[in-house]
Amino acid sequence: MYLTGVRVMINLEWEELDRLEVDEKLEQILKLSYDAWISDPKNIRFFVRAFFLKWYLQIDNFDIESYEEQDEKLRYMYSYGEQELLDIPEVKWIMGYCLSLNPECFMGEEGYDDVQLKGDKYLREASLANPEDVFLKDSYYASGGKSVEEFVKWESENREQLTNYLQANFNYDSLFSDYFKEMVTMDFGEKMRKKGILEKLFSKLKKKDRHE
Repeated sequence: MYLTGVRVMINLEWEELDRLEVDEKLEQILKLSYDAWISDPKNIRFFVRAFFLKWYLQIDNFDIESYEEQDEKLRYMYSYGEQELLDIPEVKWIMGYCLSLNPECFMGEEGYDDVQLKGDKYLREASLANPEDVFLKDSYYASGGKSVEEFVKWESENREQLTNYLQANFNYDSLFSDYFKEMVTMDFGEKMRKKGILEKLFSKLKKKDRHE
């Protein structure tokens, strides 16, 4: 679907979850998102948001009681997504993004390099299947689809389109939307320090959970 020349994603805004994320209710957002997805596994909003949160948790050591349980749930979602939802661009994008960036979260029979290559492949396929989608293109190029010099030049030339895309698809407050808005608007050097973003976005949340 396109609106004034900008592809509109499946609506990923989720008001109840967004409020909990803004209020930094870590255990509640993990439970709400996963339980909602389990109750309606073909719901793309539920899958994308729950998968993102499970991955987000894995890439830093958060002080929660159910860490191993969350890891198992992420791997289950990974398996289900590949088997049942991979034809959906938003699913292929979020899975490709997370696999490419942190393959260690999804390793099993597949090794690190194989998982990372699979993530890159999913991002490439999502971008090629939606050639007018500047955001999917940005995610693919950032993962290595272009050289550093080409990517920096491309982003500069497409800054207005990317800004319009964020306005159309991520114009709400949540950890999910804030993460991707920051990822798109930061410069390339900062993109290469992706893991550092998590510390900033979750630092208050982690401190709060430790003292409750």
